[in-house]
This record gives sequence, structure tokens and C-alpha cells, in this order.
Amino acid sequence: MKLWRRLLAETYGTAALTFIIFASHGNAFAVGIGFWVIIVGTGFIGGAHFNPAVTLGAIVKEWWFTRTFEKNFLKEHLLYFLCQIVGALFGALLGTLISGGHFYVGVPAGETNLEAYLAEAAFTGHLVLVVLVTSAVLDSTIAAGMAIAFTVLAGIRTVGHISGGCFNPTVCIAIDVVQAIRYSDDSFNYLDSVPVYLLGPLIGVIVGVGLAIIFLTERNEKNESVLKEDAPHLDAGLFSTAKKAK
Repeated sequence: MKLWRRLLAETYGTAALTFIIFASHGNAFAVGIGFWVIIVGTGFIGGAHFNPAVTLGAIVKEWWFTRTFEKNFLKEHLLYFLCQIVGALFGALLGTLISGGHFYVGVPAGETNLEAYLAEAAFTGHLVLVVLVTSAVLDSTIAAGMAIAFTVLAGIRTVGHISGGCFNPTVCIAIDVVQAIRYSDDSFNYLDSVPVYLLGPLIGVIVGVGLAIIFLTERNEKNESVLKEDAPHLDAGLFSTAKKAK
């Protein structure tokens, strides 16, 4: 698959996800179902990350297990960051032009930043864990996409009233930046939650990648053990067949 096609898929998917979030005003079911469809529609082409937290997690996981990167791996994933920024800004702009309104993603009034930080860290970490594990153990894009999308849906329903339910720094900050530019004369600060959506997910990535590495290491060790246990039986079977043949 050519690199430009994977990058186009990453840009389009991020734009589509951002537009759905904006146009639905962050409705959990619209975002979850829409996210699932986007993953299924583009996952076979590119990585279907659409989230810098996921991309960073994939880079760290690859380095941990291989201590190196395959040809063009790092270059492609760094370009994913750029695609996510471009796609998110385009999706937010399109959402503003079509649906309008003062929608933005921010910490709800009455909630403390500490609560928001913890909520964003917890569900971003869980999201990164689910993405890294399902991409490694499931062959079906439909099944993996369902697990990932339902994680986002559950997160929005569970802690959306605490942190705004972001779990994706690029998408949420892009929406807030576009709104801040559009309503530049407004005294309201659309960017006051940006630190929460940067630091919270970063902490979540550390936790999510760490757990993914532990779980996947256990899986790899079990697979190696099964292969070693099966090898003698396979050899014996072949040897017995050979003897009978004689």
C-alpha cells in the first residue's frame, strides 16, 4: 500500500471523526457508531489511529518489542501526527460551516482540573491499551473497530460530564481553536481546557502502553511455550509415519 494512500486515509478519518463530534455536539452514540464505521472503512488502508495518543503508543510499543523500527515506520508515524492535525482542523472548520453554534470541548463548569486530568488520563490510557492489544490479537477490522469505538462511547458516557470526554488531543484542541478564531470577539475563553487535553492523555499513554506491553509480552511467551510443547509431538508423529512407510 502506497504511503500517500495511508496518509490520506489518516487525514480523512481524523477529519470525519472531528466533524461527527462537532456536528453531534459530542453525542456519545453518534461518536461511537461513527468512529466504528470510519475504522472499518479506512483501517484496511492505514493505521486508523486518528489520535496522537494512539500513534505515540504504537511508536513506543514497536520500539519496546523490536528495539528498532522497520523501514519507514518512524517516518510514517511521524507523518500521522501531521495528518491528524490537518484532518482535525478541516473537520472542525467543516463542522463550524455546516452546523454552526458555540460548541466546544471543555471541562464542564463545576468540575475541578484534577478530576478532569484523572478522567482524561484514565480513559485515554484505556483507549490506547485497547487499540494496541486488539490490533495485535484480532485479525478482523470490524471486531477491533467495535472494541475501540465502544471504548470511546463508554468513556464519553462515563466521564464526559467530568472532563468533556476528549481522549484525543488533536481533535478536541482543533475544535476549540477553530471556535476561538471564529468567535474572537467573544470574552469566553475556548482554550482554557487545552492543558487538560494535553497532559491528561500523555499520562494515559504512559499507563496504556505499559499495560499493553505487559499483556502482549505474556501472550507472546505463551505462544512460544505452546510451540515448544507441540514441536516434539509433531516430530514424533512425522518420525512414526516415516517408520511405517518403510
